[in-house]
Amino acid sequence: MGYKKLWVVILVLFVLPAYAFSAEPSVDFSSIHNIKNTIQTKTPEFIKKPLIGIINKLENFRLSVKLKIEQRRLKVDSEIKDKSDFRQEEKNILKEELAVGDNFQEYGQGLVELFNGFKYLEIFILTLILYVFSFKLIFYSGIALLIFIITHFFWYRIY
Repeated sequence: MGYKKLWVVILVLFVLPAYAFSAEPSVDFSSIHNIKNTIQTKTPEFIKKPLIGIINKLENFRLSVKLKIEQRRLKVDSEIKDKSDFRQEEKNILKEELAVGDNFQEYGQGLVELFNGFKYLEIFILTLILYVFSFKLIFYSGIALLIFIITHFFWYRIY
């Protein structure tokens, strides 16, 4: 009895997907390309104007944030390269604040490593956020999920 289930699982996992990918697709995607024109022609004007305005504002917001994050990431990357060693002024300030005197080299190097660690963490977080804002599918899916969560929260608060 167990071998029959195993053969069914093998059939479902390996044979059927291979057949599905090798077959010619029977779906016509030409209507998807014309969806914008269909929406513009069949949607009433009082719905179309605010909807298009909101979509344009969201797209402009997405692009502007993407540019700002790219610039910030490049700035942080250049800071890491420029700050591999402290400038003399910063060394003097740290000597006075920490009062480490002759042992400054040990503490200064530790601060440089700590500084670089936080900068690399900042680059990582900026890269993740840039990834979200770079791809429309991820960005708009996230907005849809956020709207769903907010609606769900208020729905259960009201009813």
